[in-house]
Amino acid sequence: MEISKILFNLKSGSEVEIRSPKESDVEKVISYLFKTAGETEFIYRYPEECYIYTPEKEMLLFKKINESETEAMLLCLKDNEVIGDCRISWNKRIKTKGSVAKF
Repeated sequence: MEISKILFNLKSGSEVEIRSPKESDVEKVISYLFKTAGETEFIYRYPEECYIYTPEKEMLLFKKINESETEAMLLCLKDNEVIGDCRISWNKRIKTKGSVAKF
């Protein structure tokens, strides 16, 4: 599912953009994946494992998710640089499609 651009102002006054990925984001996303893989031990990959991320594979992923009815991917960009990402999925099963999580 493709999500249109949403703009937010941070407490610092900086503006960030949240939206679905597009073709022009491929290199920025790959760079972000390498960078974040080396920042903490709590990410599920190491930088040396990021060789699997190629522009071609990422474009296929963007296309698949943007065309999906049950998935969405969001990028957070500041000054045209990826500073965050998120992938969301849900199901359309009859039994759970109207369910709401309660905490």
